Amino acid sequence: MKRQSKRPDYEALRYTINRARYAKRTGHCKVQWAELKQALVTAWEFGYIRYPGGVKSVRGNTKAGRTILLELAAQFKDAKLVVKTTLKKEYGWTDRLIAKYQLEPDLLVENPHYRRGAAMHLYALNRVKRIASENEVAAELANVLAQRPARKQAAQQAARTRSIAEQERQEAAHQSFHMFLDGLAFIVPTWSVEALLKQALSRYNTFNYGLSASISDDADFLYQIARTYLYYDCTNYEALLQLYDSDRQRADIRAKVEEAVEAAYPNLLERVQMVKARLEGNRL
Repeated sequence: MKRQSKRPDYEALRYTINRARYAKRTGHCKVQWAELKQALVTAWEFGYIRYPGGVKSVRGNTKAGRTILLELAAQFKDAKLVVKTTLKKEYGWTDRLIAKYQLEPDLLVENPHYRRGAAMHLYALNRVKRIASENEVAAELANVLAQRPARKQAAQQAARTRSIAEQERQEAAHQSFHMFLDGLAFIVPTWSVEALLKQALSRYNTFNYGLSASISDDADFLYQIARTYLYYDCTNYEALLQLYDSDRQRADIRAKVEEAVEAAYPNLLERVQMVKARLEGNRL
């Protein structure tokens, strides 16, 4: 069968054929048999429906012929429309083959996913299968499908290789980072807890405009601002954080600083509570 180069208006064909079906079913109007036959001939030529020998051979002026035309109309109405992705995934079509054999879409519909996206291309599966049954096309599609397992396996192997290489790179970077971190020594100045609180309160009041903290505040709050002062003013903790984006590396830096602060000020919360109680007692 020689295919026409210009595809017909799929919506117009569907309208003509469905109108005939409706007229026959309801009896509200007469079926225009000649018009229906011409539409079905076009549908057959483009592979939308199947009929041995072609629809032109059907005698539409006989009862038997009209029965056949209505059966073909039902076949067209039930034609399955598929998207381009389905053609590629299930039937072996590629962009190159679609362009080579001028496989035009039968229907363009509004993109259901993106309002401003390109229209969705729909293809009548019967027509696509008819084109795919031609020897030259069938051979190329079979070749594509035959190569897919090997290509899929190669792609999976390449993905595994990249994944392993990335894991090794991350592990090497982590080991290098830990060698660097292990060589760091955070020297935290040691003062009396009272002196520490005095400096921490001064810093807090300087950098928090409109807020005022004092020794009369809650002990947990005093403990937190003391730790913040030690972290950000007495070590290079903040500068190190700016060098690394990894949450894992930042957590390791924090743990290292916490260890140094704890060594310089063991049991800091309890000591803050004791100093607070003593200072408040002296006021009384």
